[in-house]
Amino acid sequence: MSISNNIIASLKTVSNVPVFVGQRESVAQDSILLSSVKLNELIVMYDDLYAFTYSTWRHLPDPPDCEKTFVLMWMVSAENYDVNHFTIKWPEATSNTFVHLWSIVDRLRTLLESNNADWLVGPRNPVGYSETMNMPGAADQHLYPSEAVIAPHVEVFSSNLSRMEPKAMRVSYDSNFFFMLSLTMSRPKRMIDPNQMTMRNEQIASAMTTRNKK
Repeated sequence: MSISNNIIASLKTVSNVPVFVGQRESVAQDSILLSSVKLNELIVMYDDLYAFTYSTWRHLPDPPDCEKTFVLMWMVSAENYDVNHFTIKWPEATSNTFVHLWSIVDRLRTLLESNNADWLVGPRNPVGYSETMNMPGAADQHLYPSEAVIAPHVEVFSSNLSRMEPKAMRVSYDSNFFFMLSLTMSRPKRMIDPNQMTMRNEQIASAMTTRNKK
């Protein structure tokens, strides 16, 4: 079996709806439509796509009975957002999983020439997926869902914060501006005194004259 047939067969195994290649047999029912031309283009760059997938797949569940790279190939070669959390049997996946995946696909543009990116991916991105799937709110709120692993930088910040010993301030600030101003480090201002400069110059001149006489 060729890799193209393997990718299509894997999708049909996990799909909740019919899968068509080239054109739909019916538009009256939900289905997934794959572009064979796009799929063949992705197969040409399979090695690069494989390395990219494994370098970007973070905190996401393993796909059901298929290679991780296949999931991105399904999404890119499918029409619109046909591959989604409704059309795929993926027990551990949520709507947030696909928002993450579309953020990965959006980053895939960096591997492609602009013309290929426009053709393969088009305007599709995490925001578009959230809107199409009627997920209210900004897309970025779904990138770190409550059931997922805490974002590393948030975890580190929280850990450092727990080790701090808070001290009550005995200063009352009229506004947040004055409070923020109090956190800045004041630098001593140096004032130039012309009289001191003149006195210093005379001392240097006198020392040089005494040294020359010796």
